[in-house]
Amino acid sequence: MNHADNKSVQVQGIVCSLAAGVCWGSMAVAAQALFAGGASIGAMELVTLRLLIAGSVLILFSGAQAFAPVRRLIDVRDVFLAGLITFGGQFCFMKSITYSGAGVATIILTTVPFWVAFWFAVVERRMPTLRQIVCFVLAFVGVTLIVTHGDFSSLNFDVLGVSWALGSAVLSAGYSIQPRRILKTVPVTPFVGWAMVSGGLSSSLMVPPWTIHVEMSAHNLMLLFVIIIIGTALAFFLYMRAIHLINPVVVGLLGSSEPLCAYVLSVLLLGTVVTGAEMLGAVMVLAAVFFVTETGFRLRRRGLRR
Repeated sequence: MNHADNKSVQVQGIVCSLAAGVCWGSMAVAAQALFAGGASIGAMELVTLRLLIAGSVLILFSGAQAFAPVRRLIDVRDVFLAGLITFGGQFCFMKSITYSGAGVATIILTTVPFWVAFWFAVVERRMPTLRQIVCFVLAFVGVTLIVTHGDFSSLNFDVLGVSWALGSAVLSAGYSIQPRRILKTVPVTPFVGWAMVSGGLSSSLMVPPWTIHVEMSAHNLMLLFVIIIIGTALAFFLYMRAIHLINPVVVGLLGSSEPLCAYVLSVLLLGTVVTGAEMLGAVMVLAAVFFVTETGFRLRRRGLRR
């Protein structure tokens, strides 16, 4: 591959990464607008539709490899567990949006890498480095600024909203750890598709899809399209395409555009007022995620990762 071709691949990967972040951020804002717009659909109903439809789309996109994750019983077990974790994480995320809004919910979700590091420290005795500890502090202070709006005297944040968001972050961290075995033998895209469908079927036991009623206005249909197709299926497809083209660590860094996009769209489209303290908190969280991921990149290059 010549220099021009390599540069073209790099540009494609960067564009796909940024586009995936924009799609995910748009999904969070669209969900907030759907809940606030009287669409008569709750978090559980939206999670059921999102997982079933988006998962089916990903399976269809997998082509000949579509059934790779469900050919062995041990793989089916992992798919089922991943589906339960996915359902729990998505449900908590949607509930957090109803209480705290898309910006707060999405920013707190960026703490997932820190929960993963905590799991490794406790279970596998891999203690975090000094640089990682500094990043943990940055993330904690940043999230605190966001949820309190910088007003520490009154602590004017929604406890339920923040609790749901933290629950989503912890479950998302679990989803990042649990599939490690199966992903060594099957492609990622069909695995995630089947995990989404499995999670959607699990939530269907509580909310059957045929009982879900949505006010079918053009506005609500557009929001559902953004949430399910753009914010879930397309976002994941773009993310996986970017990983195929460029270094996955670079993709993770560029994926930090998601919370920034959610905040910008919340301000432009939903009229959310963002204070200076919230903006500072967002910068601190993004900086912490950047430094932790960049550290992992250095360790990988030096061959020090265990």
